Amino acid sequence: MPRVKRVESLFEISIDFITENMDTFCKEISTLGEVDAVSLEGSTNVFNLLPSCFIEEIIKVLGEKGYLKKQFLEYLITPRLRTLDFSTMCVRNEISDLLRLAANRCPELKTLMLFHPTYFLDNEDYLNFIPNFTELQVLNISYSRAGDICLGILGSHCKKLRELYAEHSSVTDSGLQELLIFGQCKSISTLDLDWTKVTMTGIQMALDNLPSLRVLHHQSTVECLVKIHQASSHQELDIIPKYKLSMLAIRSPFKSGSLRIAVSFCPLLTNVDIRMPKELTDVDLLSLLVLETLCDLKIFGHRDGNITFPGGVRPLLNSLGNSLKSLELSLFRDVNIPVVTGSCPNIISLNLLNNLNYINPWQDGQNFFKSDEILMNLEALNLKGRIPSLHLFLLLFSPSLVCVRLNDCDTLTDEILMMISIIHRFHNLEHFEISNCNFVTEKGIDVFMQDSNALKNVELKWCDKVTRKNICDWKKKANEKNWQLSISAQLSF
Repeated sequence: MPRVKRVESLFEISIDFITENMDTFCKEISTLGEVDAVSLEGSTNVFNLLPSCFIEEIIKVLGEKGYLKKQFLEYLITPRLRTLDFSTMCVRNEISDLLRLAANRCPELKTLMLFHPTYFLDNEDYLNFIPNFTELQVLNISYSRAGDICLGILGSHCKKLRELYAEHSSVTDSGLQELLIFGQCKSISTLDLDWTKVTMTGIQMALDNLPSLRVLHHQSTVECLVKIHQASSHQELDIIPKYKLSMLAIRSPFKSGSLRIAVSFCPLLTNVDIRMPKELTDVDLLSLLVLETLCDLKIFGHRDGNITFPGGVRPLLNSLGNSLKSLELSLFRDVNIPVVTGSCPNIISLNLLNNLNYINPWQDGQNFFKSDEILMNLEALNLKGRIPSLHLFLLLFSPSLVCVRLNDCDTLTDEILMMISIIHRFHNLEHFEISNCNFVTEKGIDVFMQDSNALKNVELKWCDKVTRKNICDWKKKANEKNWQLSISAQLSF
């Protein structure tokens, strides 16, 4: 059943009490006269005694409640703090003072998110504080317009850096040279340079100077690997370099034949993400057949593209499906869902989004499927677009489902939900979300309002036959039964 609201843990009770009384705590501390102490010994700031995980949870909950203020953060930025995320806190003109506090108080800071989704955090004064964070392992400076200066400082002072995120920033090859060649950051394993001014020269610099590099985001990575191959061929090298990249993204522009070359340089790939290169062919796609450890595959097709499901995707799944844990297919024609389910028995996450049509492999009139076509381990299902009823039934038949999202799916009906509920009662389902599913009514959603599942969240968006009264009735029932269940809706009228 939707879980009965449990008794809160001591940790949760403490967090709730502190966040509800932050004004009182801060006033009491301020009356003792100490705000800026760095040392734990003799400090009157009680938050100095709390571990980082506790402080981070207080900051998170304050943000969720809309209570987060600069004056609170002045006390919560303590010597024990390990993570400071400015992407979810503060207004723009408060960052400098808080970062100065962190530079003085947090010598052990490991993670710093120095970006914000709604405005630039690119004040060069901020960079003056970075040398203090010598233990820094994760840094995000996305959208910064002072990227190269920052990379030079990192190279000189932050040799323990492991992850650097700088997408949409002003970083160039010169900045990478300061970071990797003249600097000390040799242990970076994740480097995000998407949509920066870095060229193929900078990409090769990263590949050649970061032996631990596993994840490299840049729109020209494949093109760079082809260039390296051409140089190796011209120099007639006996040993072709191999890289330890585990993730490869393929974007436009793309030249047919490039994927085979890129894969030959990166035999350890486990994650491949293909987005909209019209030039990619079935032959290119089959270059992935050598990747025996591939576990995460995303292919965002093209309406006028050359990749097909029968000629490219199907043989790939037939060969590598056993190793796949996550699969996403978008904008394909003639998608065969039983081939997907039969070839990928171990898949945990499946996304089928806006595919142009699905074919029926079953005989006319057949209304059943084989047991080996059921995805027994599927936990996350995300579907968008019209999917044949029997195919939808097959996917929802998966007994391990934890999260289901269905959008624009007019084959989803009350009858399908009721039949599935009889079979496995959605007993593992925690999150159920449907949008623009206009043949589902109160009767269908009622199957989740029973004492038989683990449901925590229900989201209903623009479903024509779901009414405001339905929502009120479900919320009333959840409250009466003391269920730990959130029900939200956006109605069509």
